[in-house]
Amino acid sequence: MSRIARLWLTAMAAGLAMASPAGAADPHTVVFVLDGSGSMWANLEGERRNKLAQSRDAILTSLASTTRDARIGLVSFGHRRGDCNDVEVMVRPESGSGVRIAGALEKHKPSGRGPITLALREAARQLPPAPADATVVLIHDDGDNCQLDPCSAVADLREQNPGTVVHVVSLGARREENLRLSCLPNATGGKHYETVTGVQLIAAVEDAMRTTHGRVAAPFVALAEPAPPKREAAPAPATEAAKPGLQLTALLTDGGAPVASPVRWRVVRRTGTGTTTTAVWEGDAVAPLLELPTGAYQIEAWLGFVKTSSAIDVVHGRPQVLAVVLRAGVLRLPAPARDAPPELLAALADVVVSVKRIDAEAETMAFQRGLVPEITLAPGTYVVALTSGSGRHERTLSIRAGQLWAFDQGLTFGAIELSAVVATGGQKVDRALLSVFQDDPDAPQGRREIWRSAASPATVALPAGSYHAVARRGGAEKRERFTIKSGLVEKRTLALDTGRIEVATKVVGSGMDSPDPVSTRLERLDGDKAVAVSSEQPAVFELPAGRYRVDSRIGSGNAAASREIELKAGGREPVTLELTAGHLRLRLLDGSGQPLTDVAWDIRDGTGRAVWSASQTEARPLLLAGRYTVRAEARDRRAEEPVEVRPGETRSVDLTAR
Repeated sequence: MSRIARLWLTAMAAGLAMASPAGAADPHTVVFVLDGSGSMWANLEGERRNKLAQSRDAILTSLASTTRDARIGLVSFGHRRGDCNDVEVMVRPESGSGVRIAGALEKHKPSGRGPITLALREAARQLPPAPADATVVLIHDDGDNCQLDPCSAVADLREQNPGTVVHVVSLGARREENLRLSCLPNATGGKHYETVTGVQLIAAVEDAMRTTHGRVAAPFVALAEPAPPKREAAPAPATEAAKPGLQLTALLTDGGAPVASPVRWRVVRRTGTGTTTTAVWEGDAVAPLLELPTGAYQIEAWLGFVKTSSAIDVVHGRPQVLAVVLRAGVLRLPAPARDAPPELLAALADVVVSVKRIDAEAETMAFQRGLVPEITLAPGTYVVALTSGSGRHERTLSIRAGQLWAFDQGLTFGAIELSAVVATGGQKVDRALLSVFQDDPDAPQGRREIWRSAASPATVALPAGSYHAVARRGGAEKRERFTIKSGLVEKRTLALDTGRIEVATKVVGSGMDSPDPVSTRLERLDGDKAVAVSSEQPAVFELPAGRYRVDSRIGSGNAAASREIELKAGGREPVTLELTAGHLRLRLLDGSGQPLTDVAWDIRDGTGRAVWSASQTEARPLLLAGRYTVRAEARDRRAEEPVEVRPGETRSVDLTAR
């Protein structure tokens, strides 16, 4: 059974999906018609998430409160081929179809046109005949751009089931398109919701489900831990303590079951002048029994991000019970299995959870590191985000007192452990840059980087799905697609198929390294014409296997050499380039033998080609062995002289200006 299916069954067992009222003849049928046109990738104005993600959250939120036997289906359009015939029944309306709908929504990829009318006609074919109740909920962001009139679909809906109700949820759509679609709810007794924010969208879909003849939406109930499907209703909290003392319990909502998680308690004595600041007792416990002196007390309770307090007068030795009502809901986060691999648990500990309330006058924000099983929240609307690396997974949700809201509907975690090696079966690369990319139509080249690390191996937790791994080192790069599965650690070793080229450049006959700067350049001769340059000595290159030409130059003259080499994956190629060169030490003197300053030098080889030039008082070029003509000029005074350069020698030459 999949992780998503287990989550859905857990929600049902906990009471979030209650059975329909006794005596109901047929379960209610609801078919969502979801816009799959390319414009659904865009964001609502001022929102950070696209309309598809917001719609998915709204549908999943509404499904969390449906009755167990409600028959829910999903039809979409424009999401595959993108043409005007692109309509698909993604999930047929059946009881318990929530798991399949969650999975279909995760894979939904909008792409093209908007054949709304054909989609409504296909939805009509999925409805039961009268007298069974039937509802269609259309979620769209534009009109039918396939030259059909959506109002004509009303006849198909009535023919299949005369009592069909159509609700329309418009996402930032143009006013004229909303007017064209208003015929659907007007003719069927439904509602038309014009939304411009994600919060409005969730509220609209939830309201559409609640108003669907009052048959689909189930009441919200207080929860502690999930129990077996046939569990009896949780007993009410005790009103009398079994032993003398003050028995503390916490409830999510009035009349709900006691909270089974440890609560942070703080007990403060109240006096005639007010409440003291010193606690007489504090600690973490589910239901502590306290022996307190007779007096008035303030009992403070924290659970998650919720804090409340209650007052009580304690009589020492008398059994007393205080049930503190938190008036809160519970957000359940993705939780690994008890037997999850240690690597996954360690990676999940680095996931950052942020909770931002957005329906209050002043936005409130809280953070925590690591995936705790549950977070308690006061009633309100929140944006909850799980961040792993730079990957961000957001949900907008409305919490009610006593409600359990599962963030991980359609979101389950696994991990990837990446490492890089120079070649298959070769040694590990210590300083490779490892990255993970996710498909994103809004990003350049359709992919967005969500994580990177310079460690090898390195592990990161990510939601189950498909990703791209990239390893880079020097001029080498390896890409590979991989899939993360729920609760598992995928281990991938990326073979860069690289080798190492080590280039040392020397002057023949010289007893010491040249003081001139060395520049080494590699150019690939096969495949991509990649170029690598280094000024280090020796120069070390990590490059993909292939044929290369190595060029090395000392100084700014013609002292250069080159060689072609074949580099194999995992190989090491030491290269020594020896230059038969020598140094010249040049000065230009005036008639009295004094050196002139700011001299312009020009050196040419036997063919008359310029090989070195500079403006300086004393020139010290390194040149290949051979014969040259040296020309110098300063303050309209010139000199020219032939010079021979010998391998490994430093020769001083003084020119006299005329």
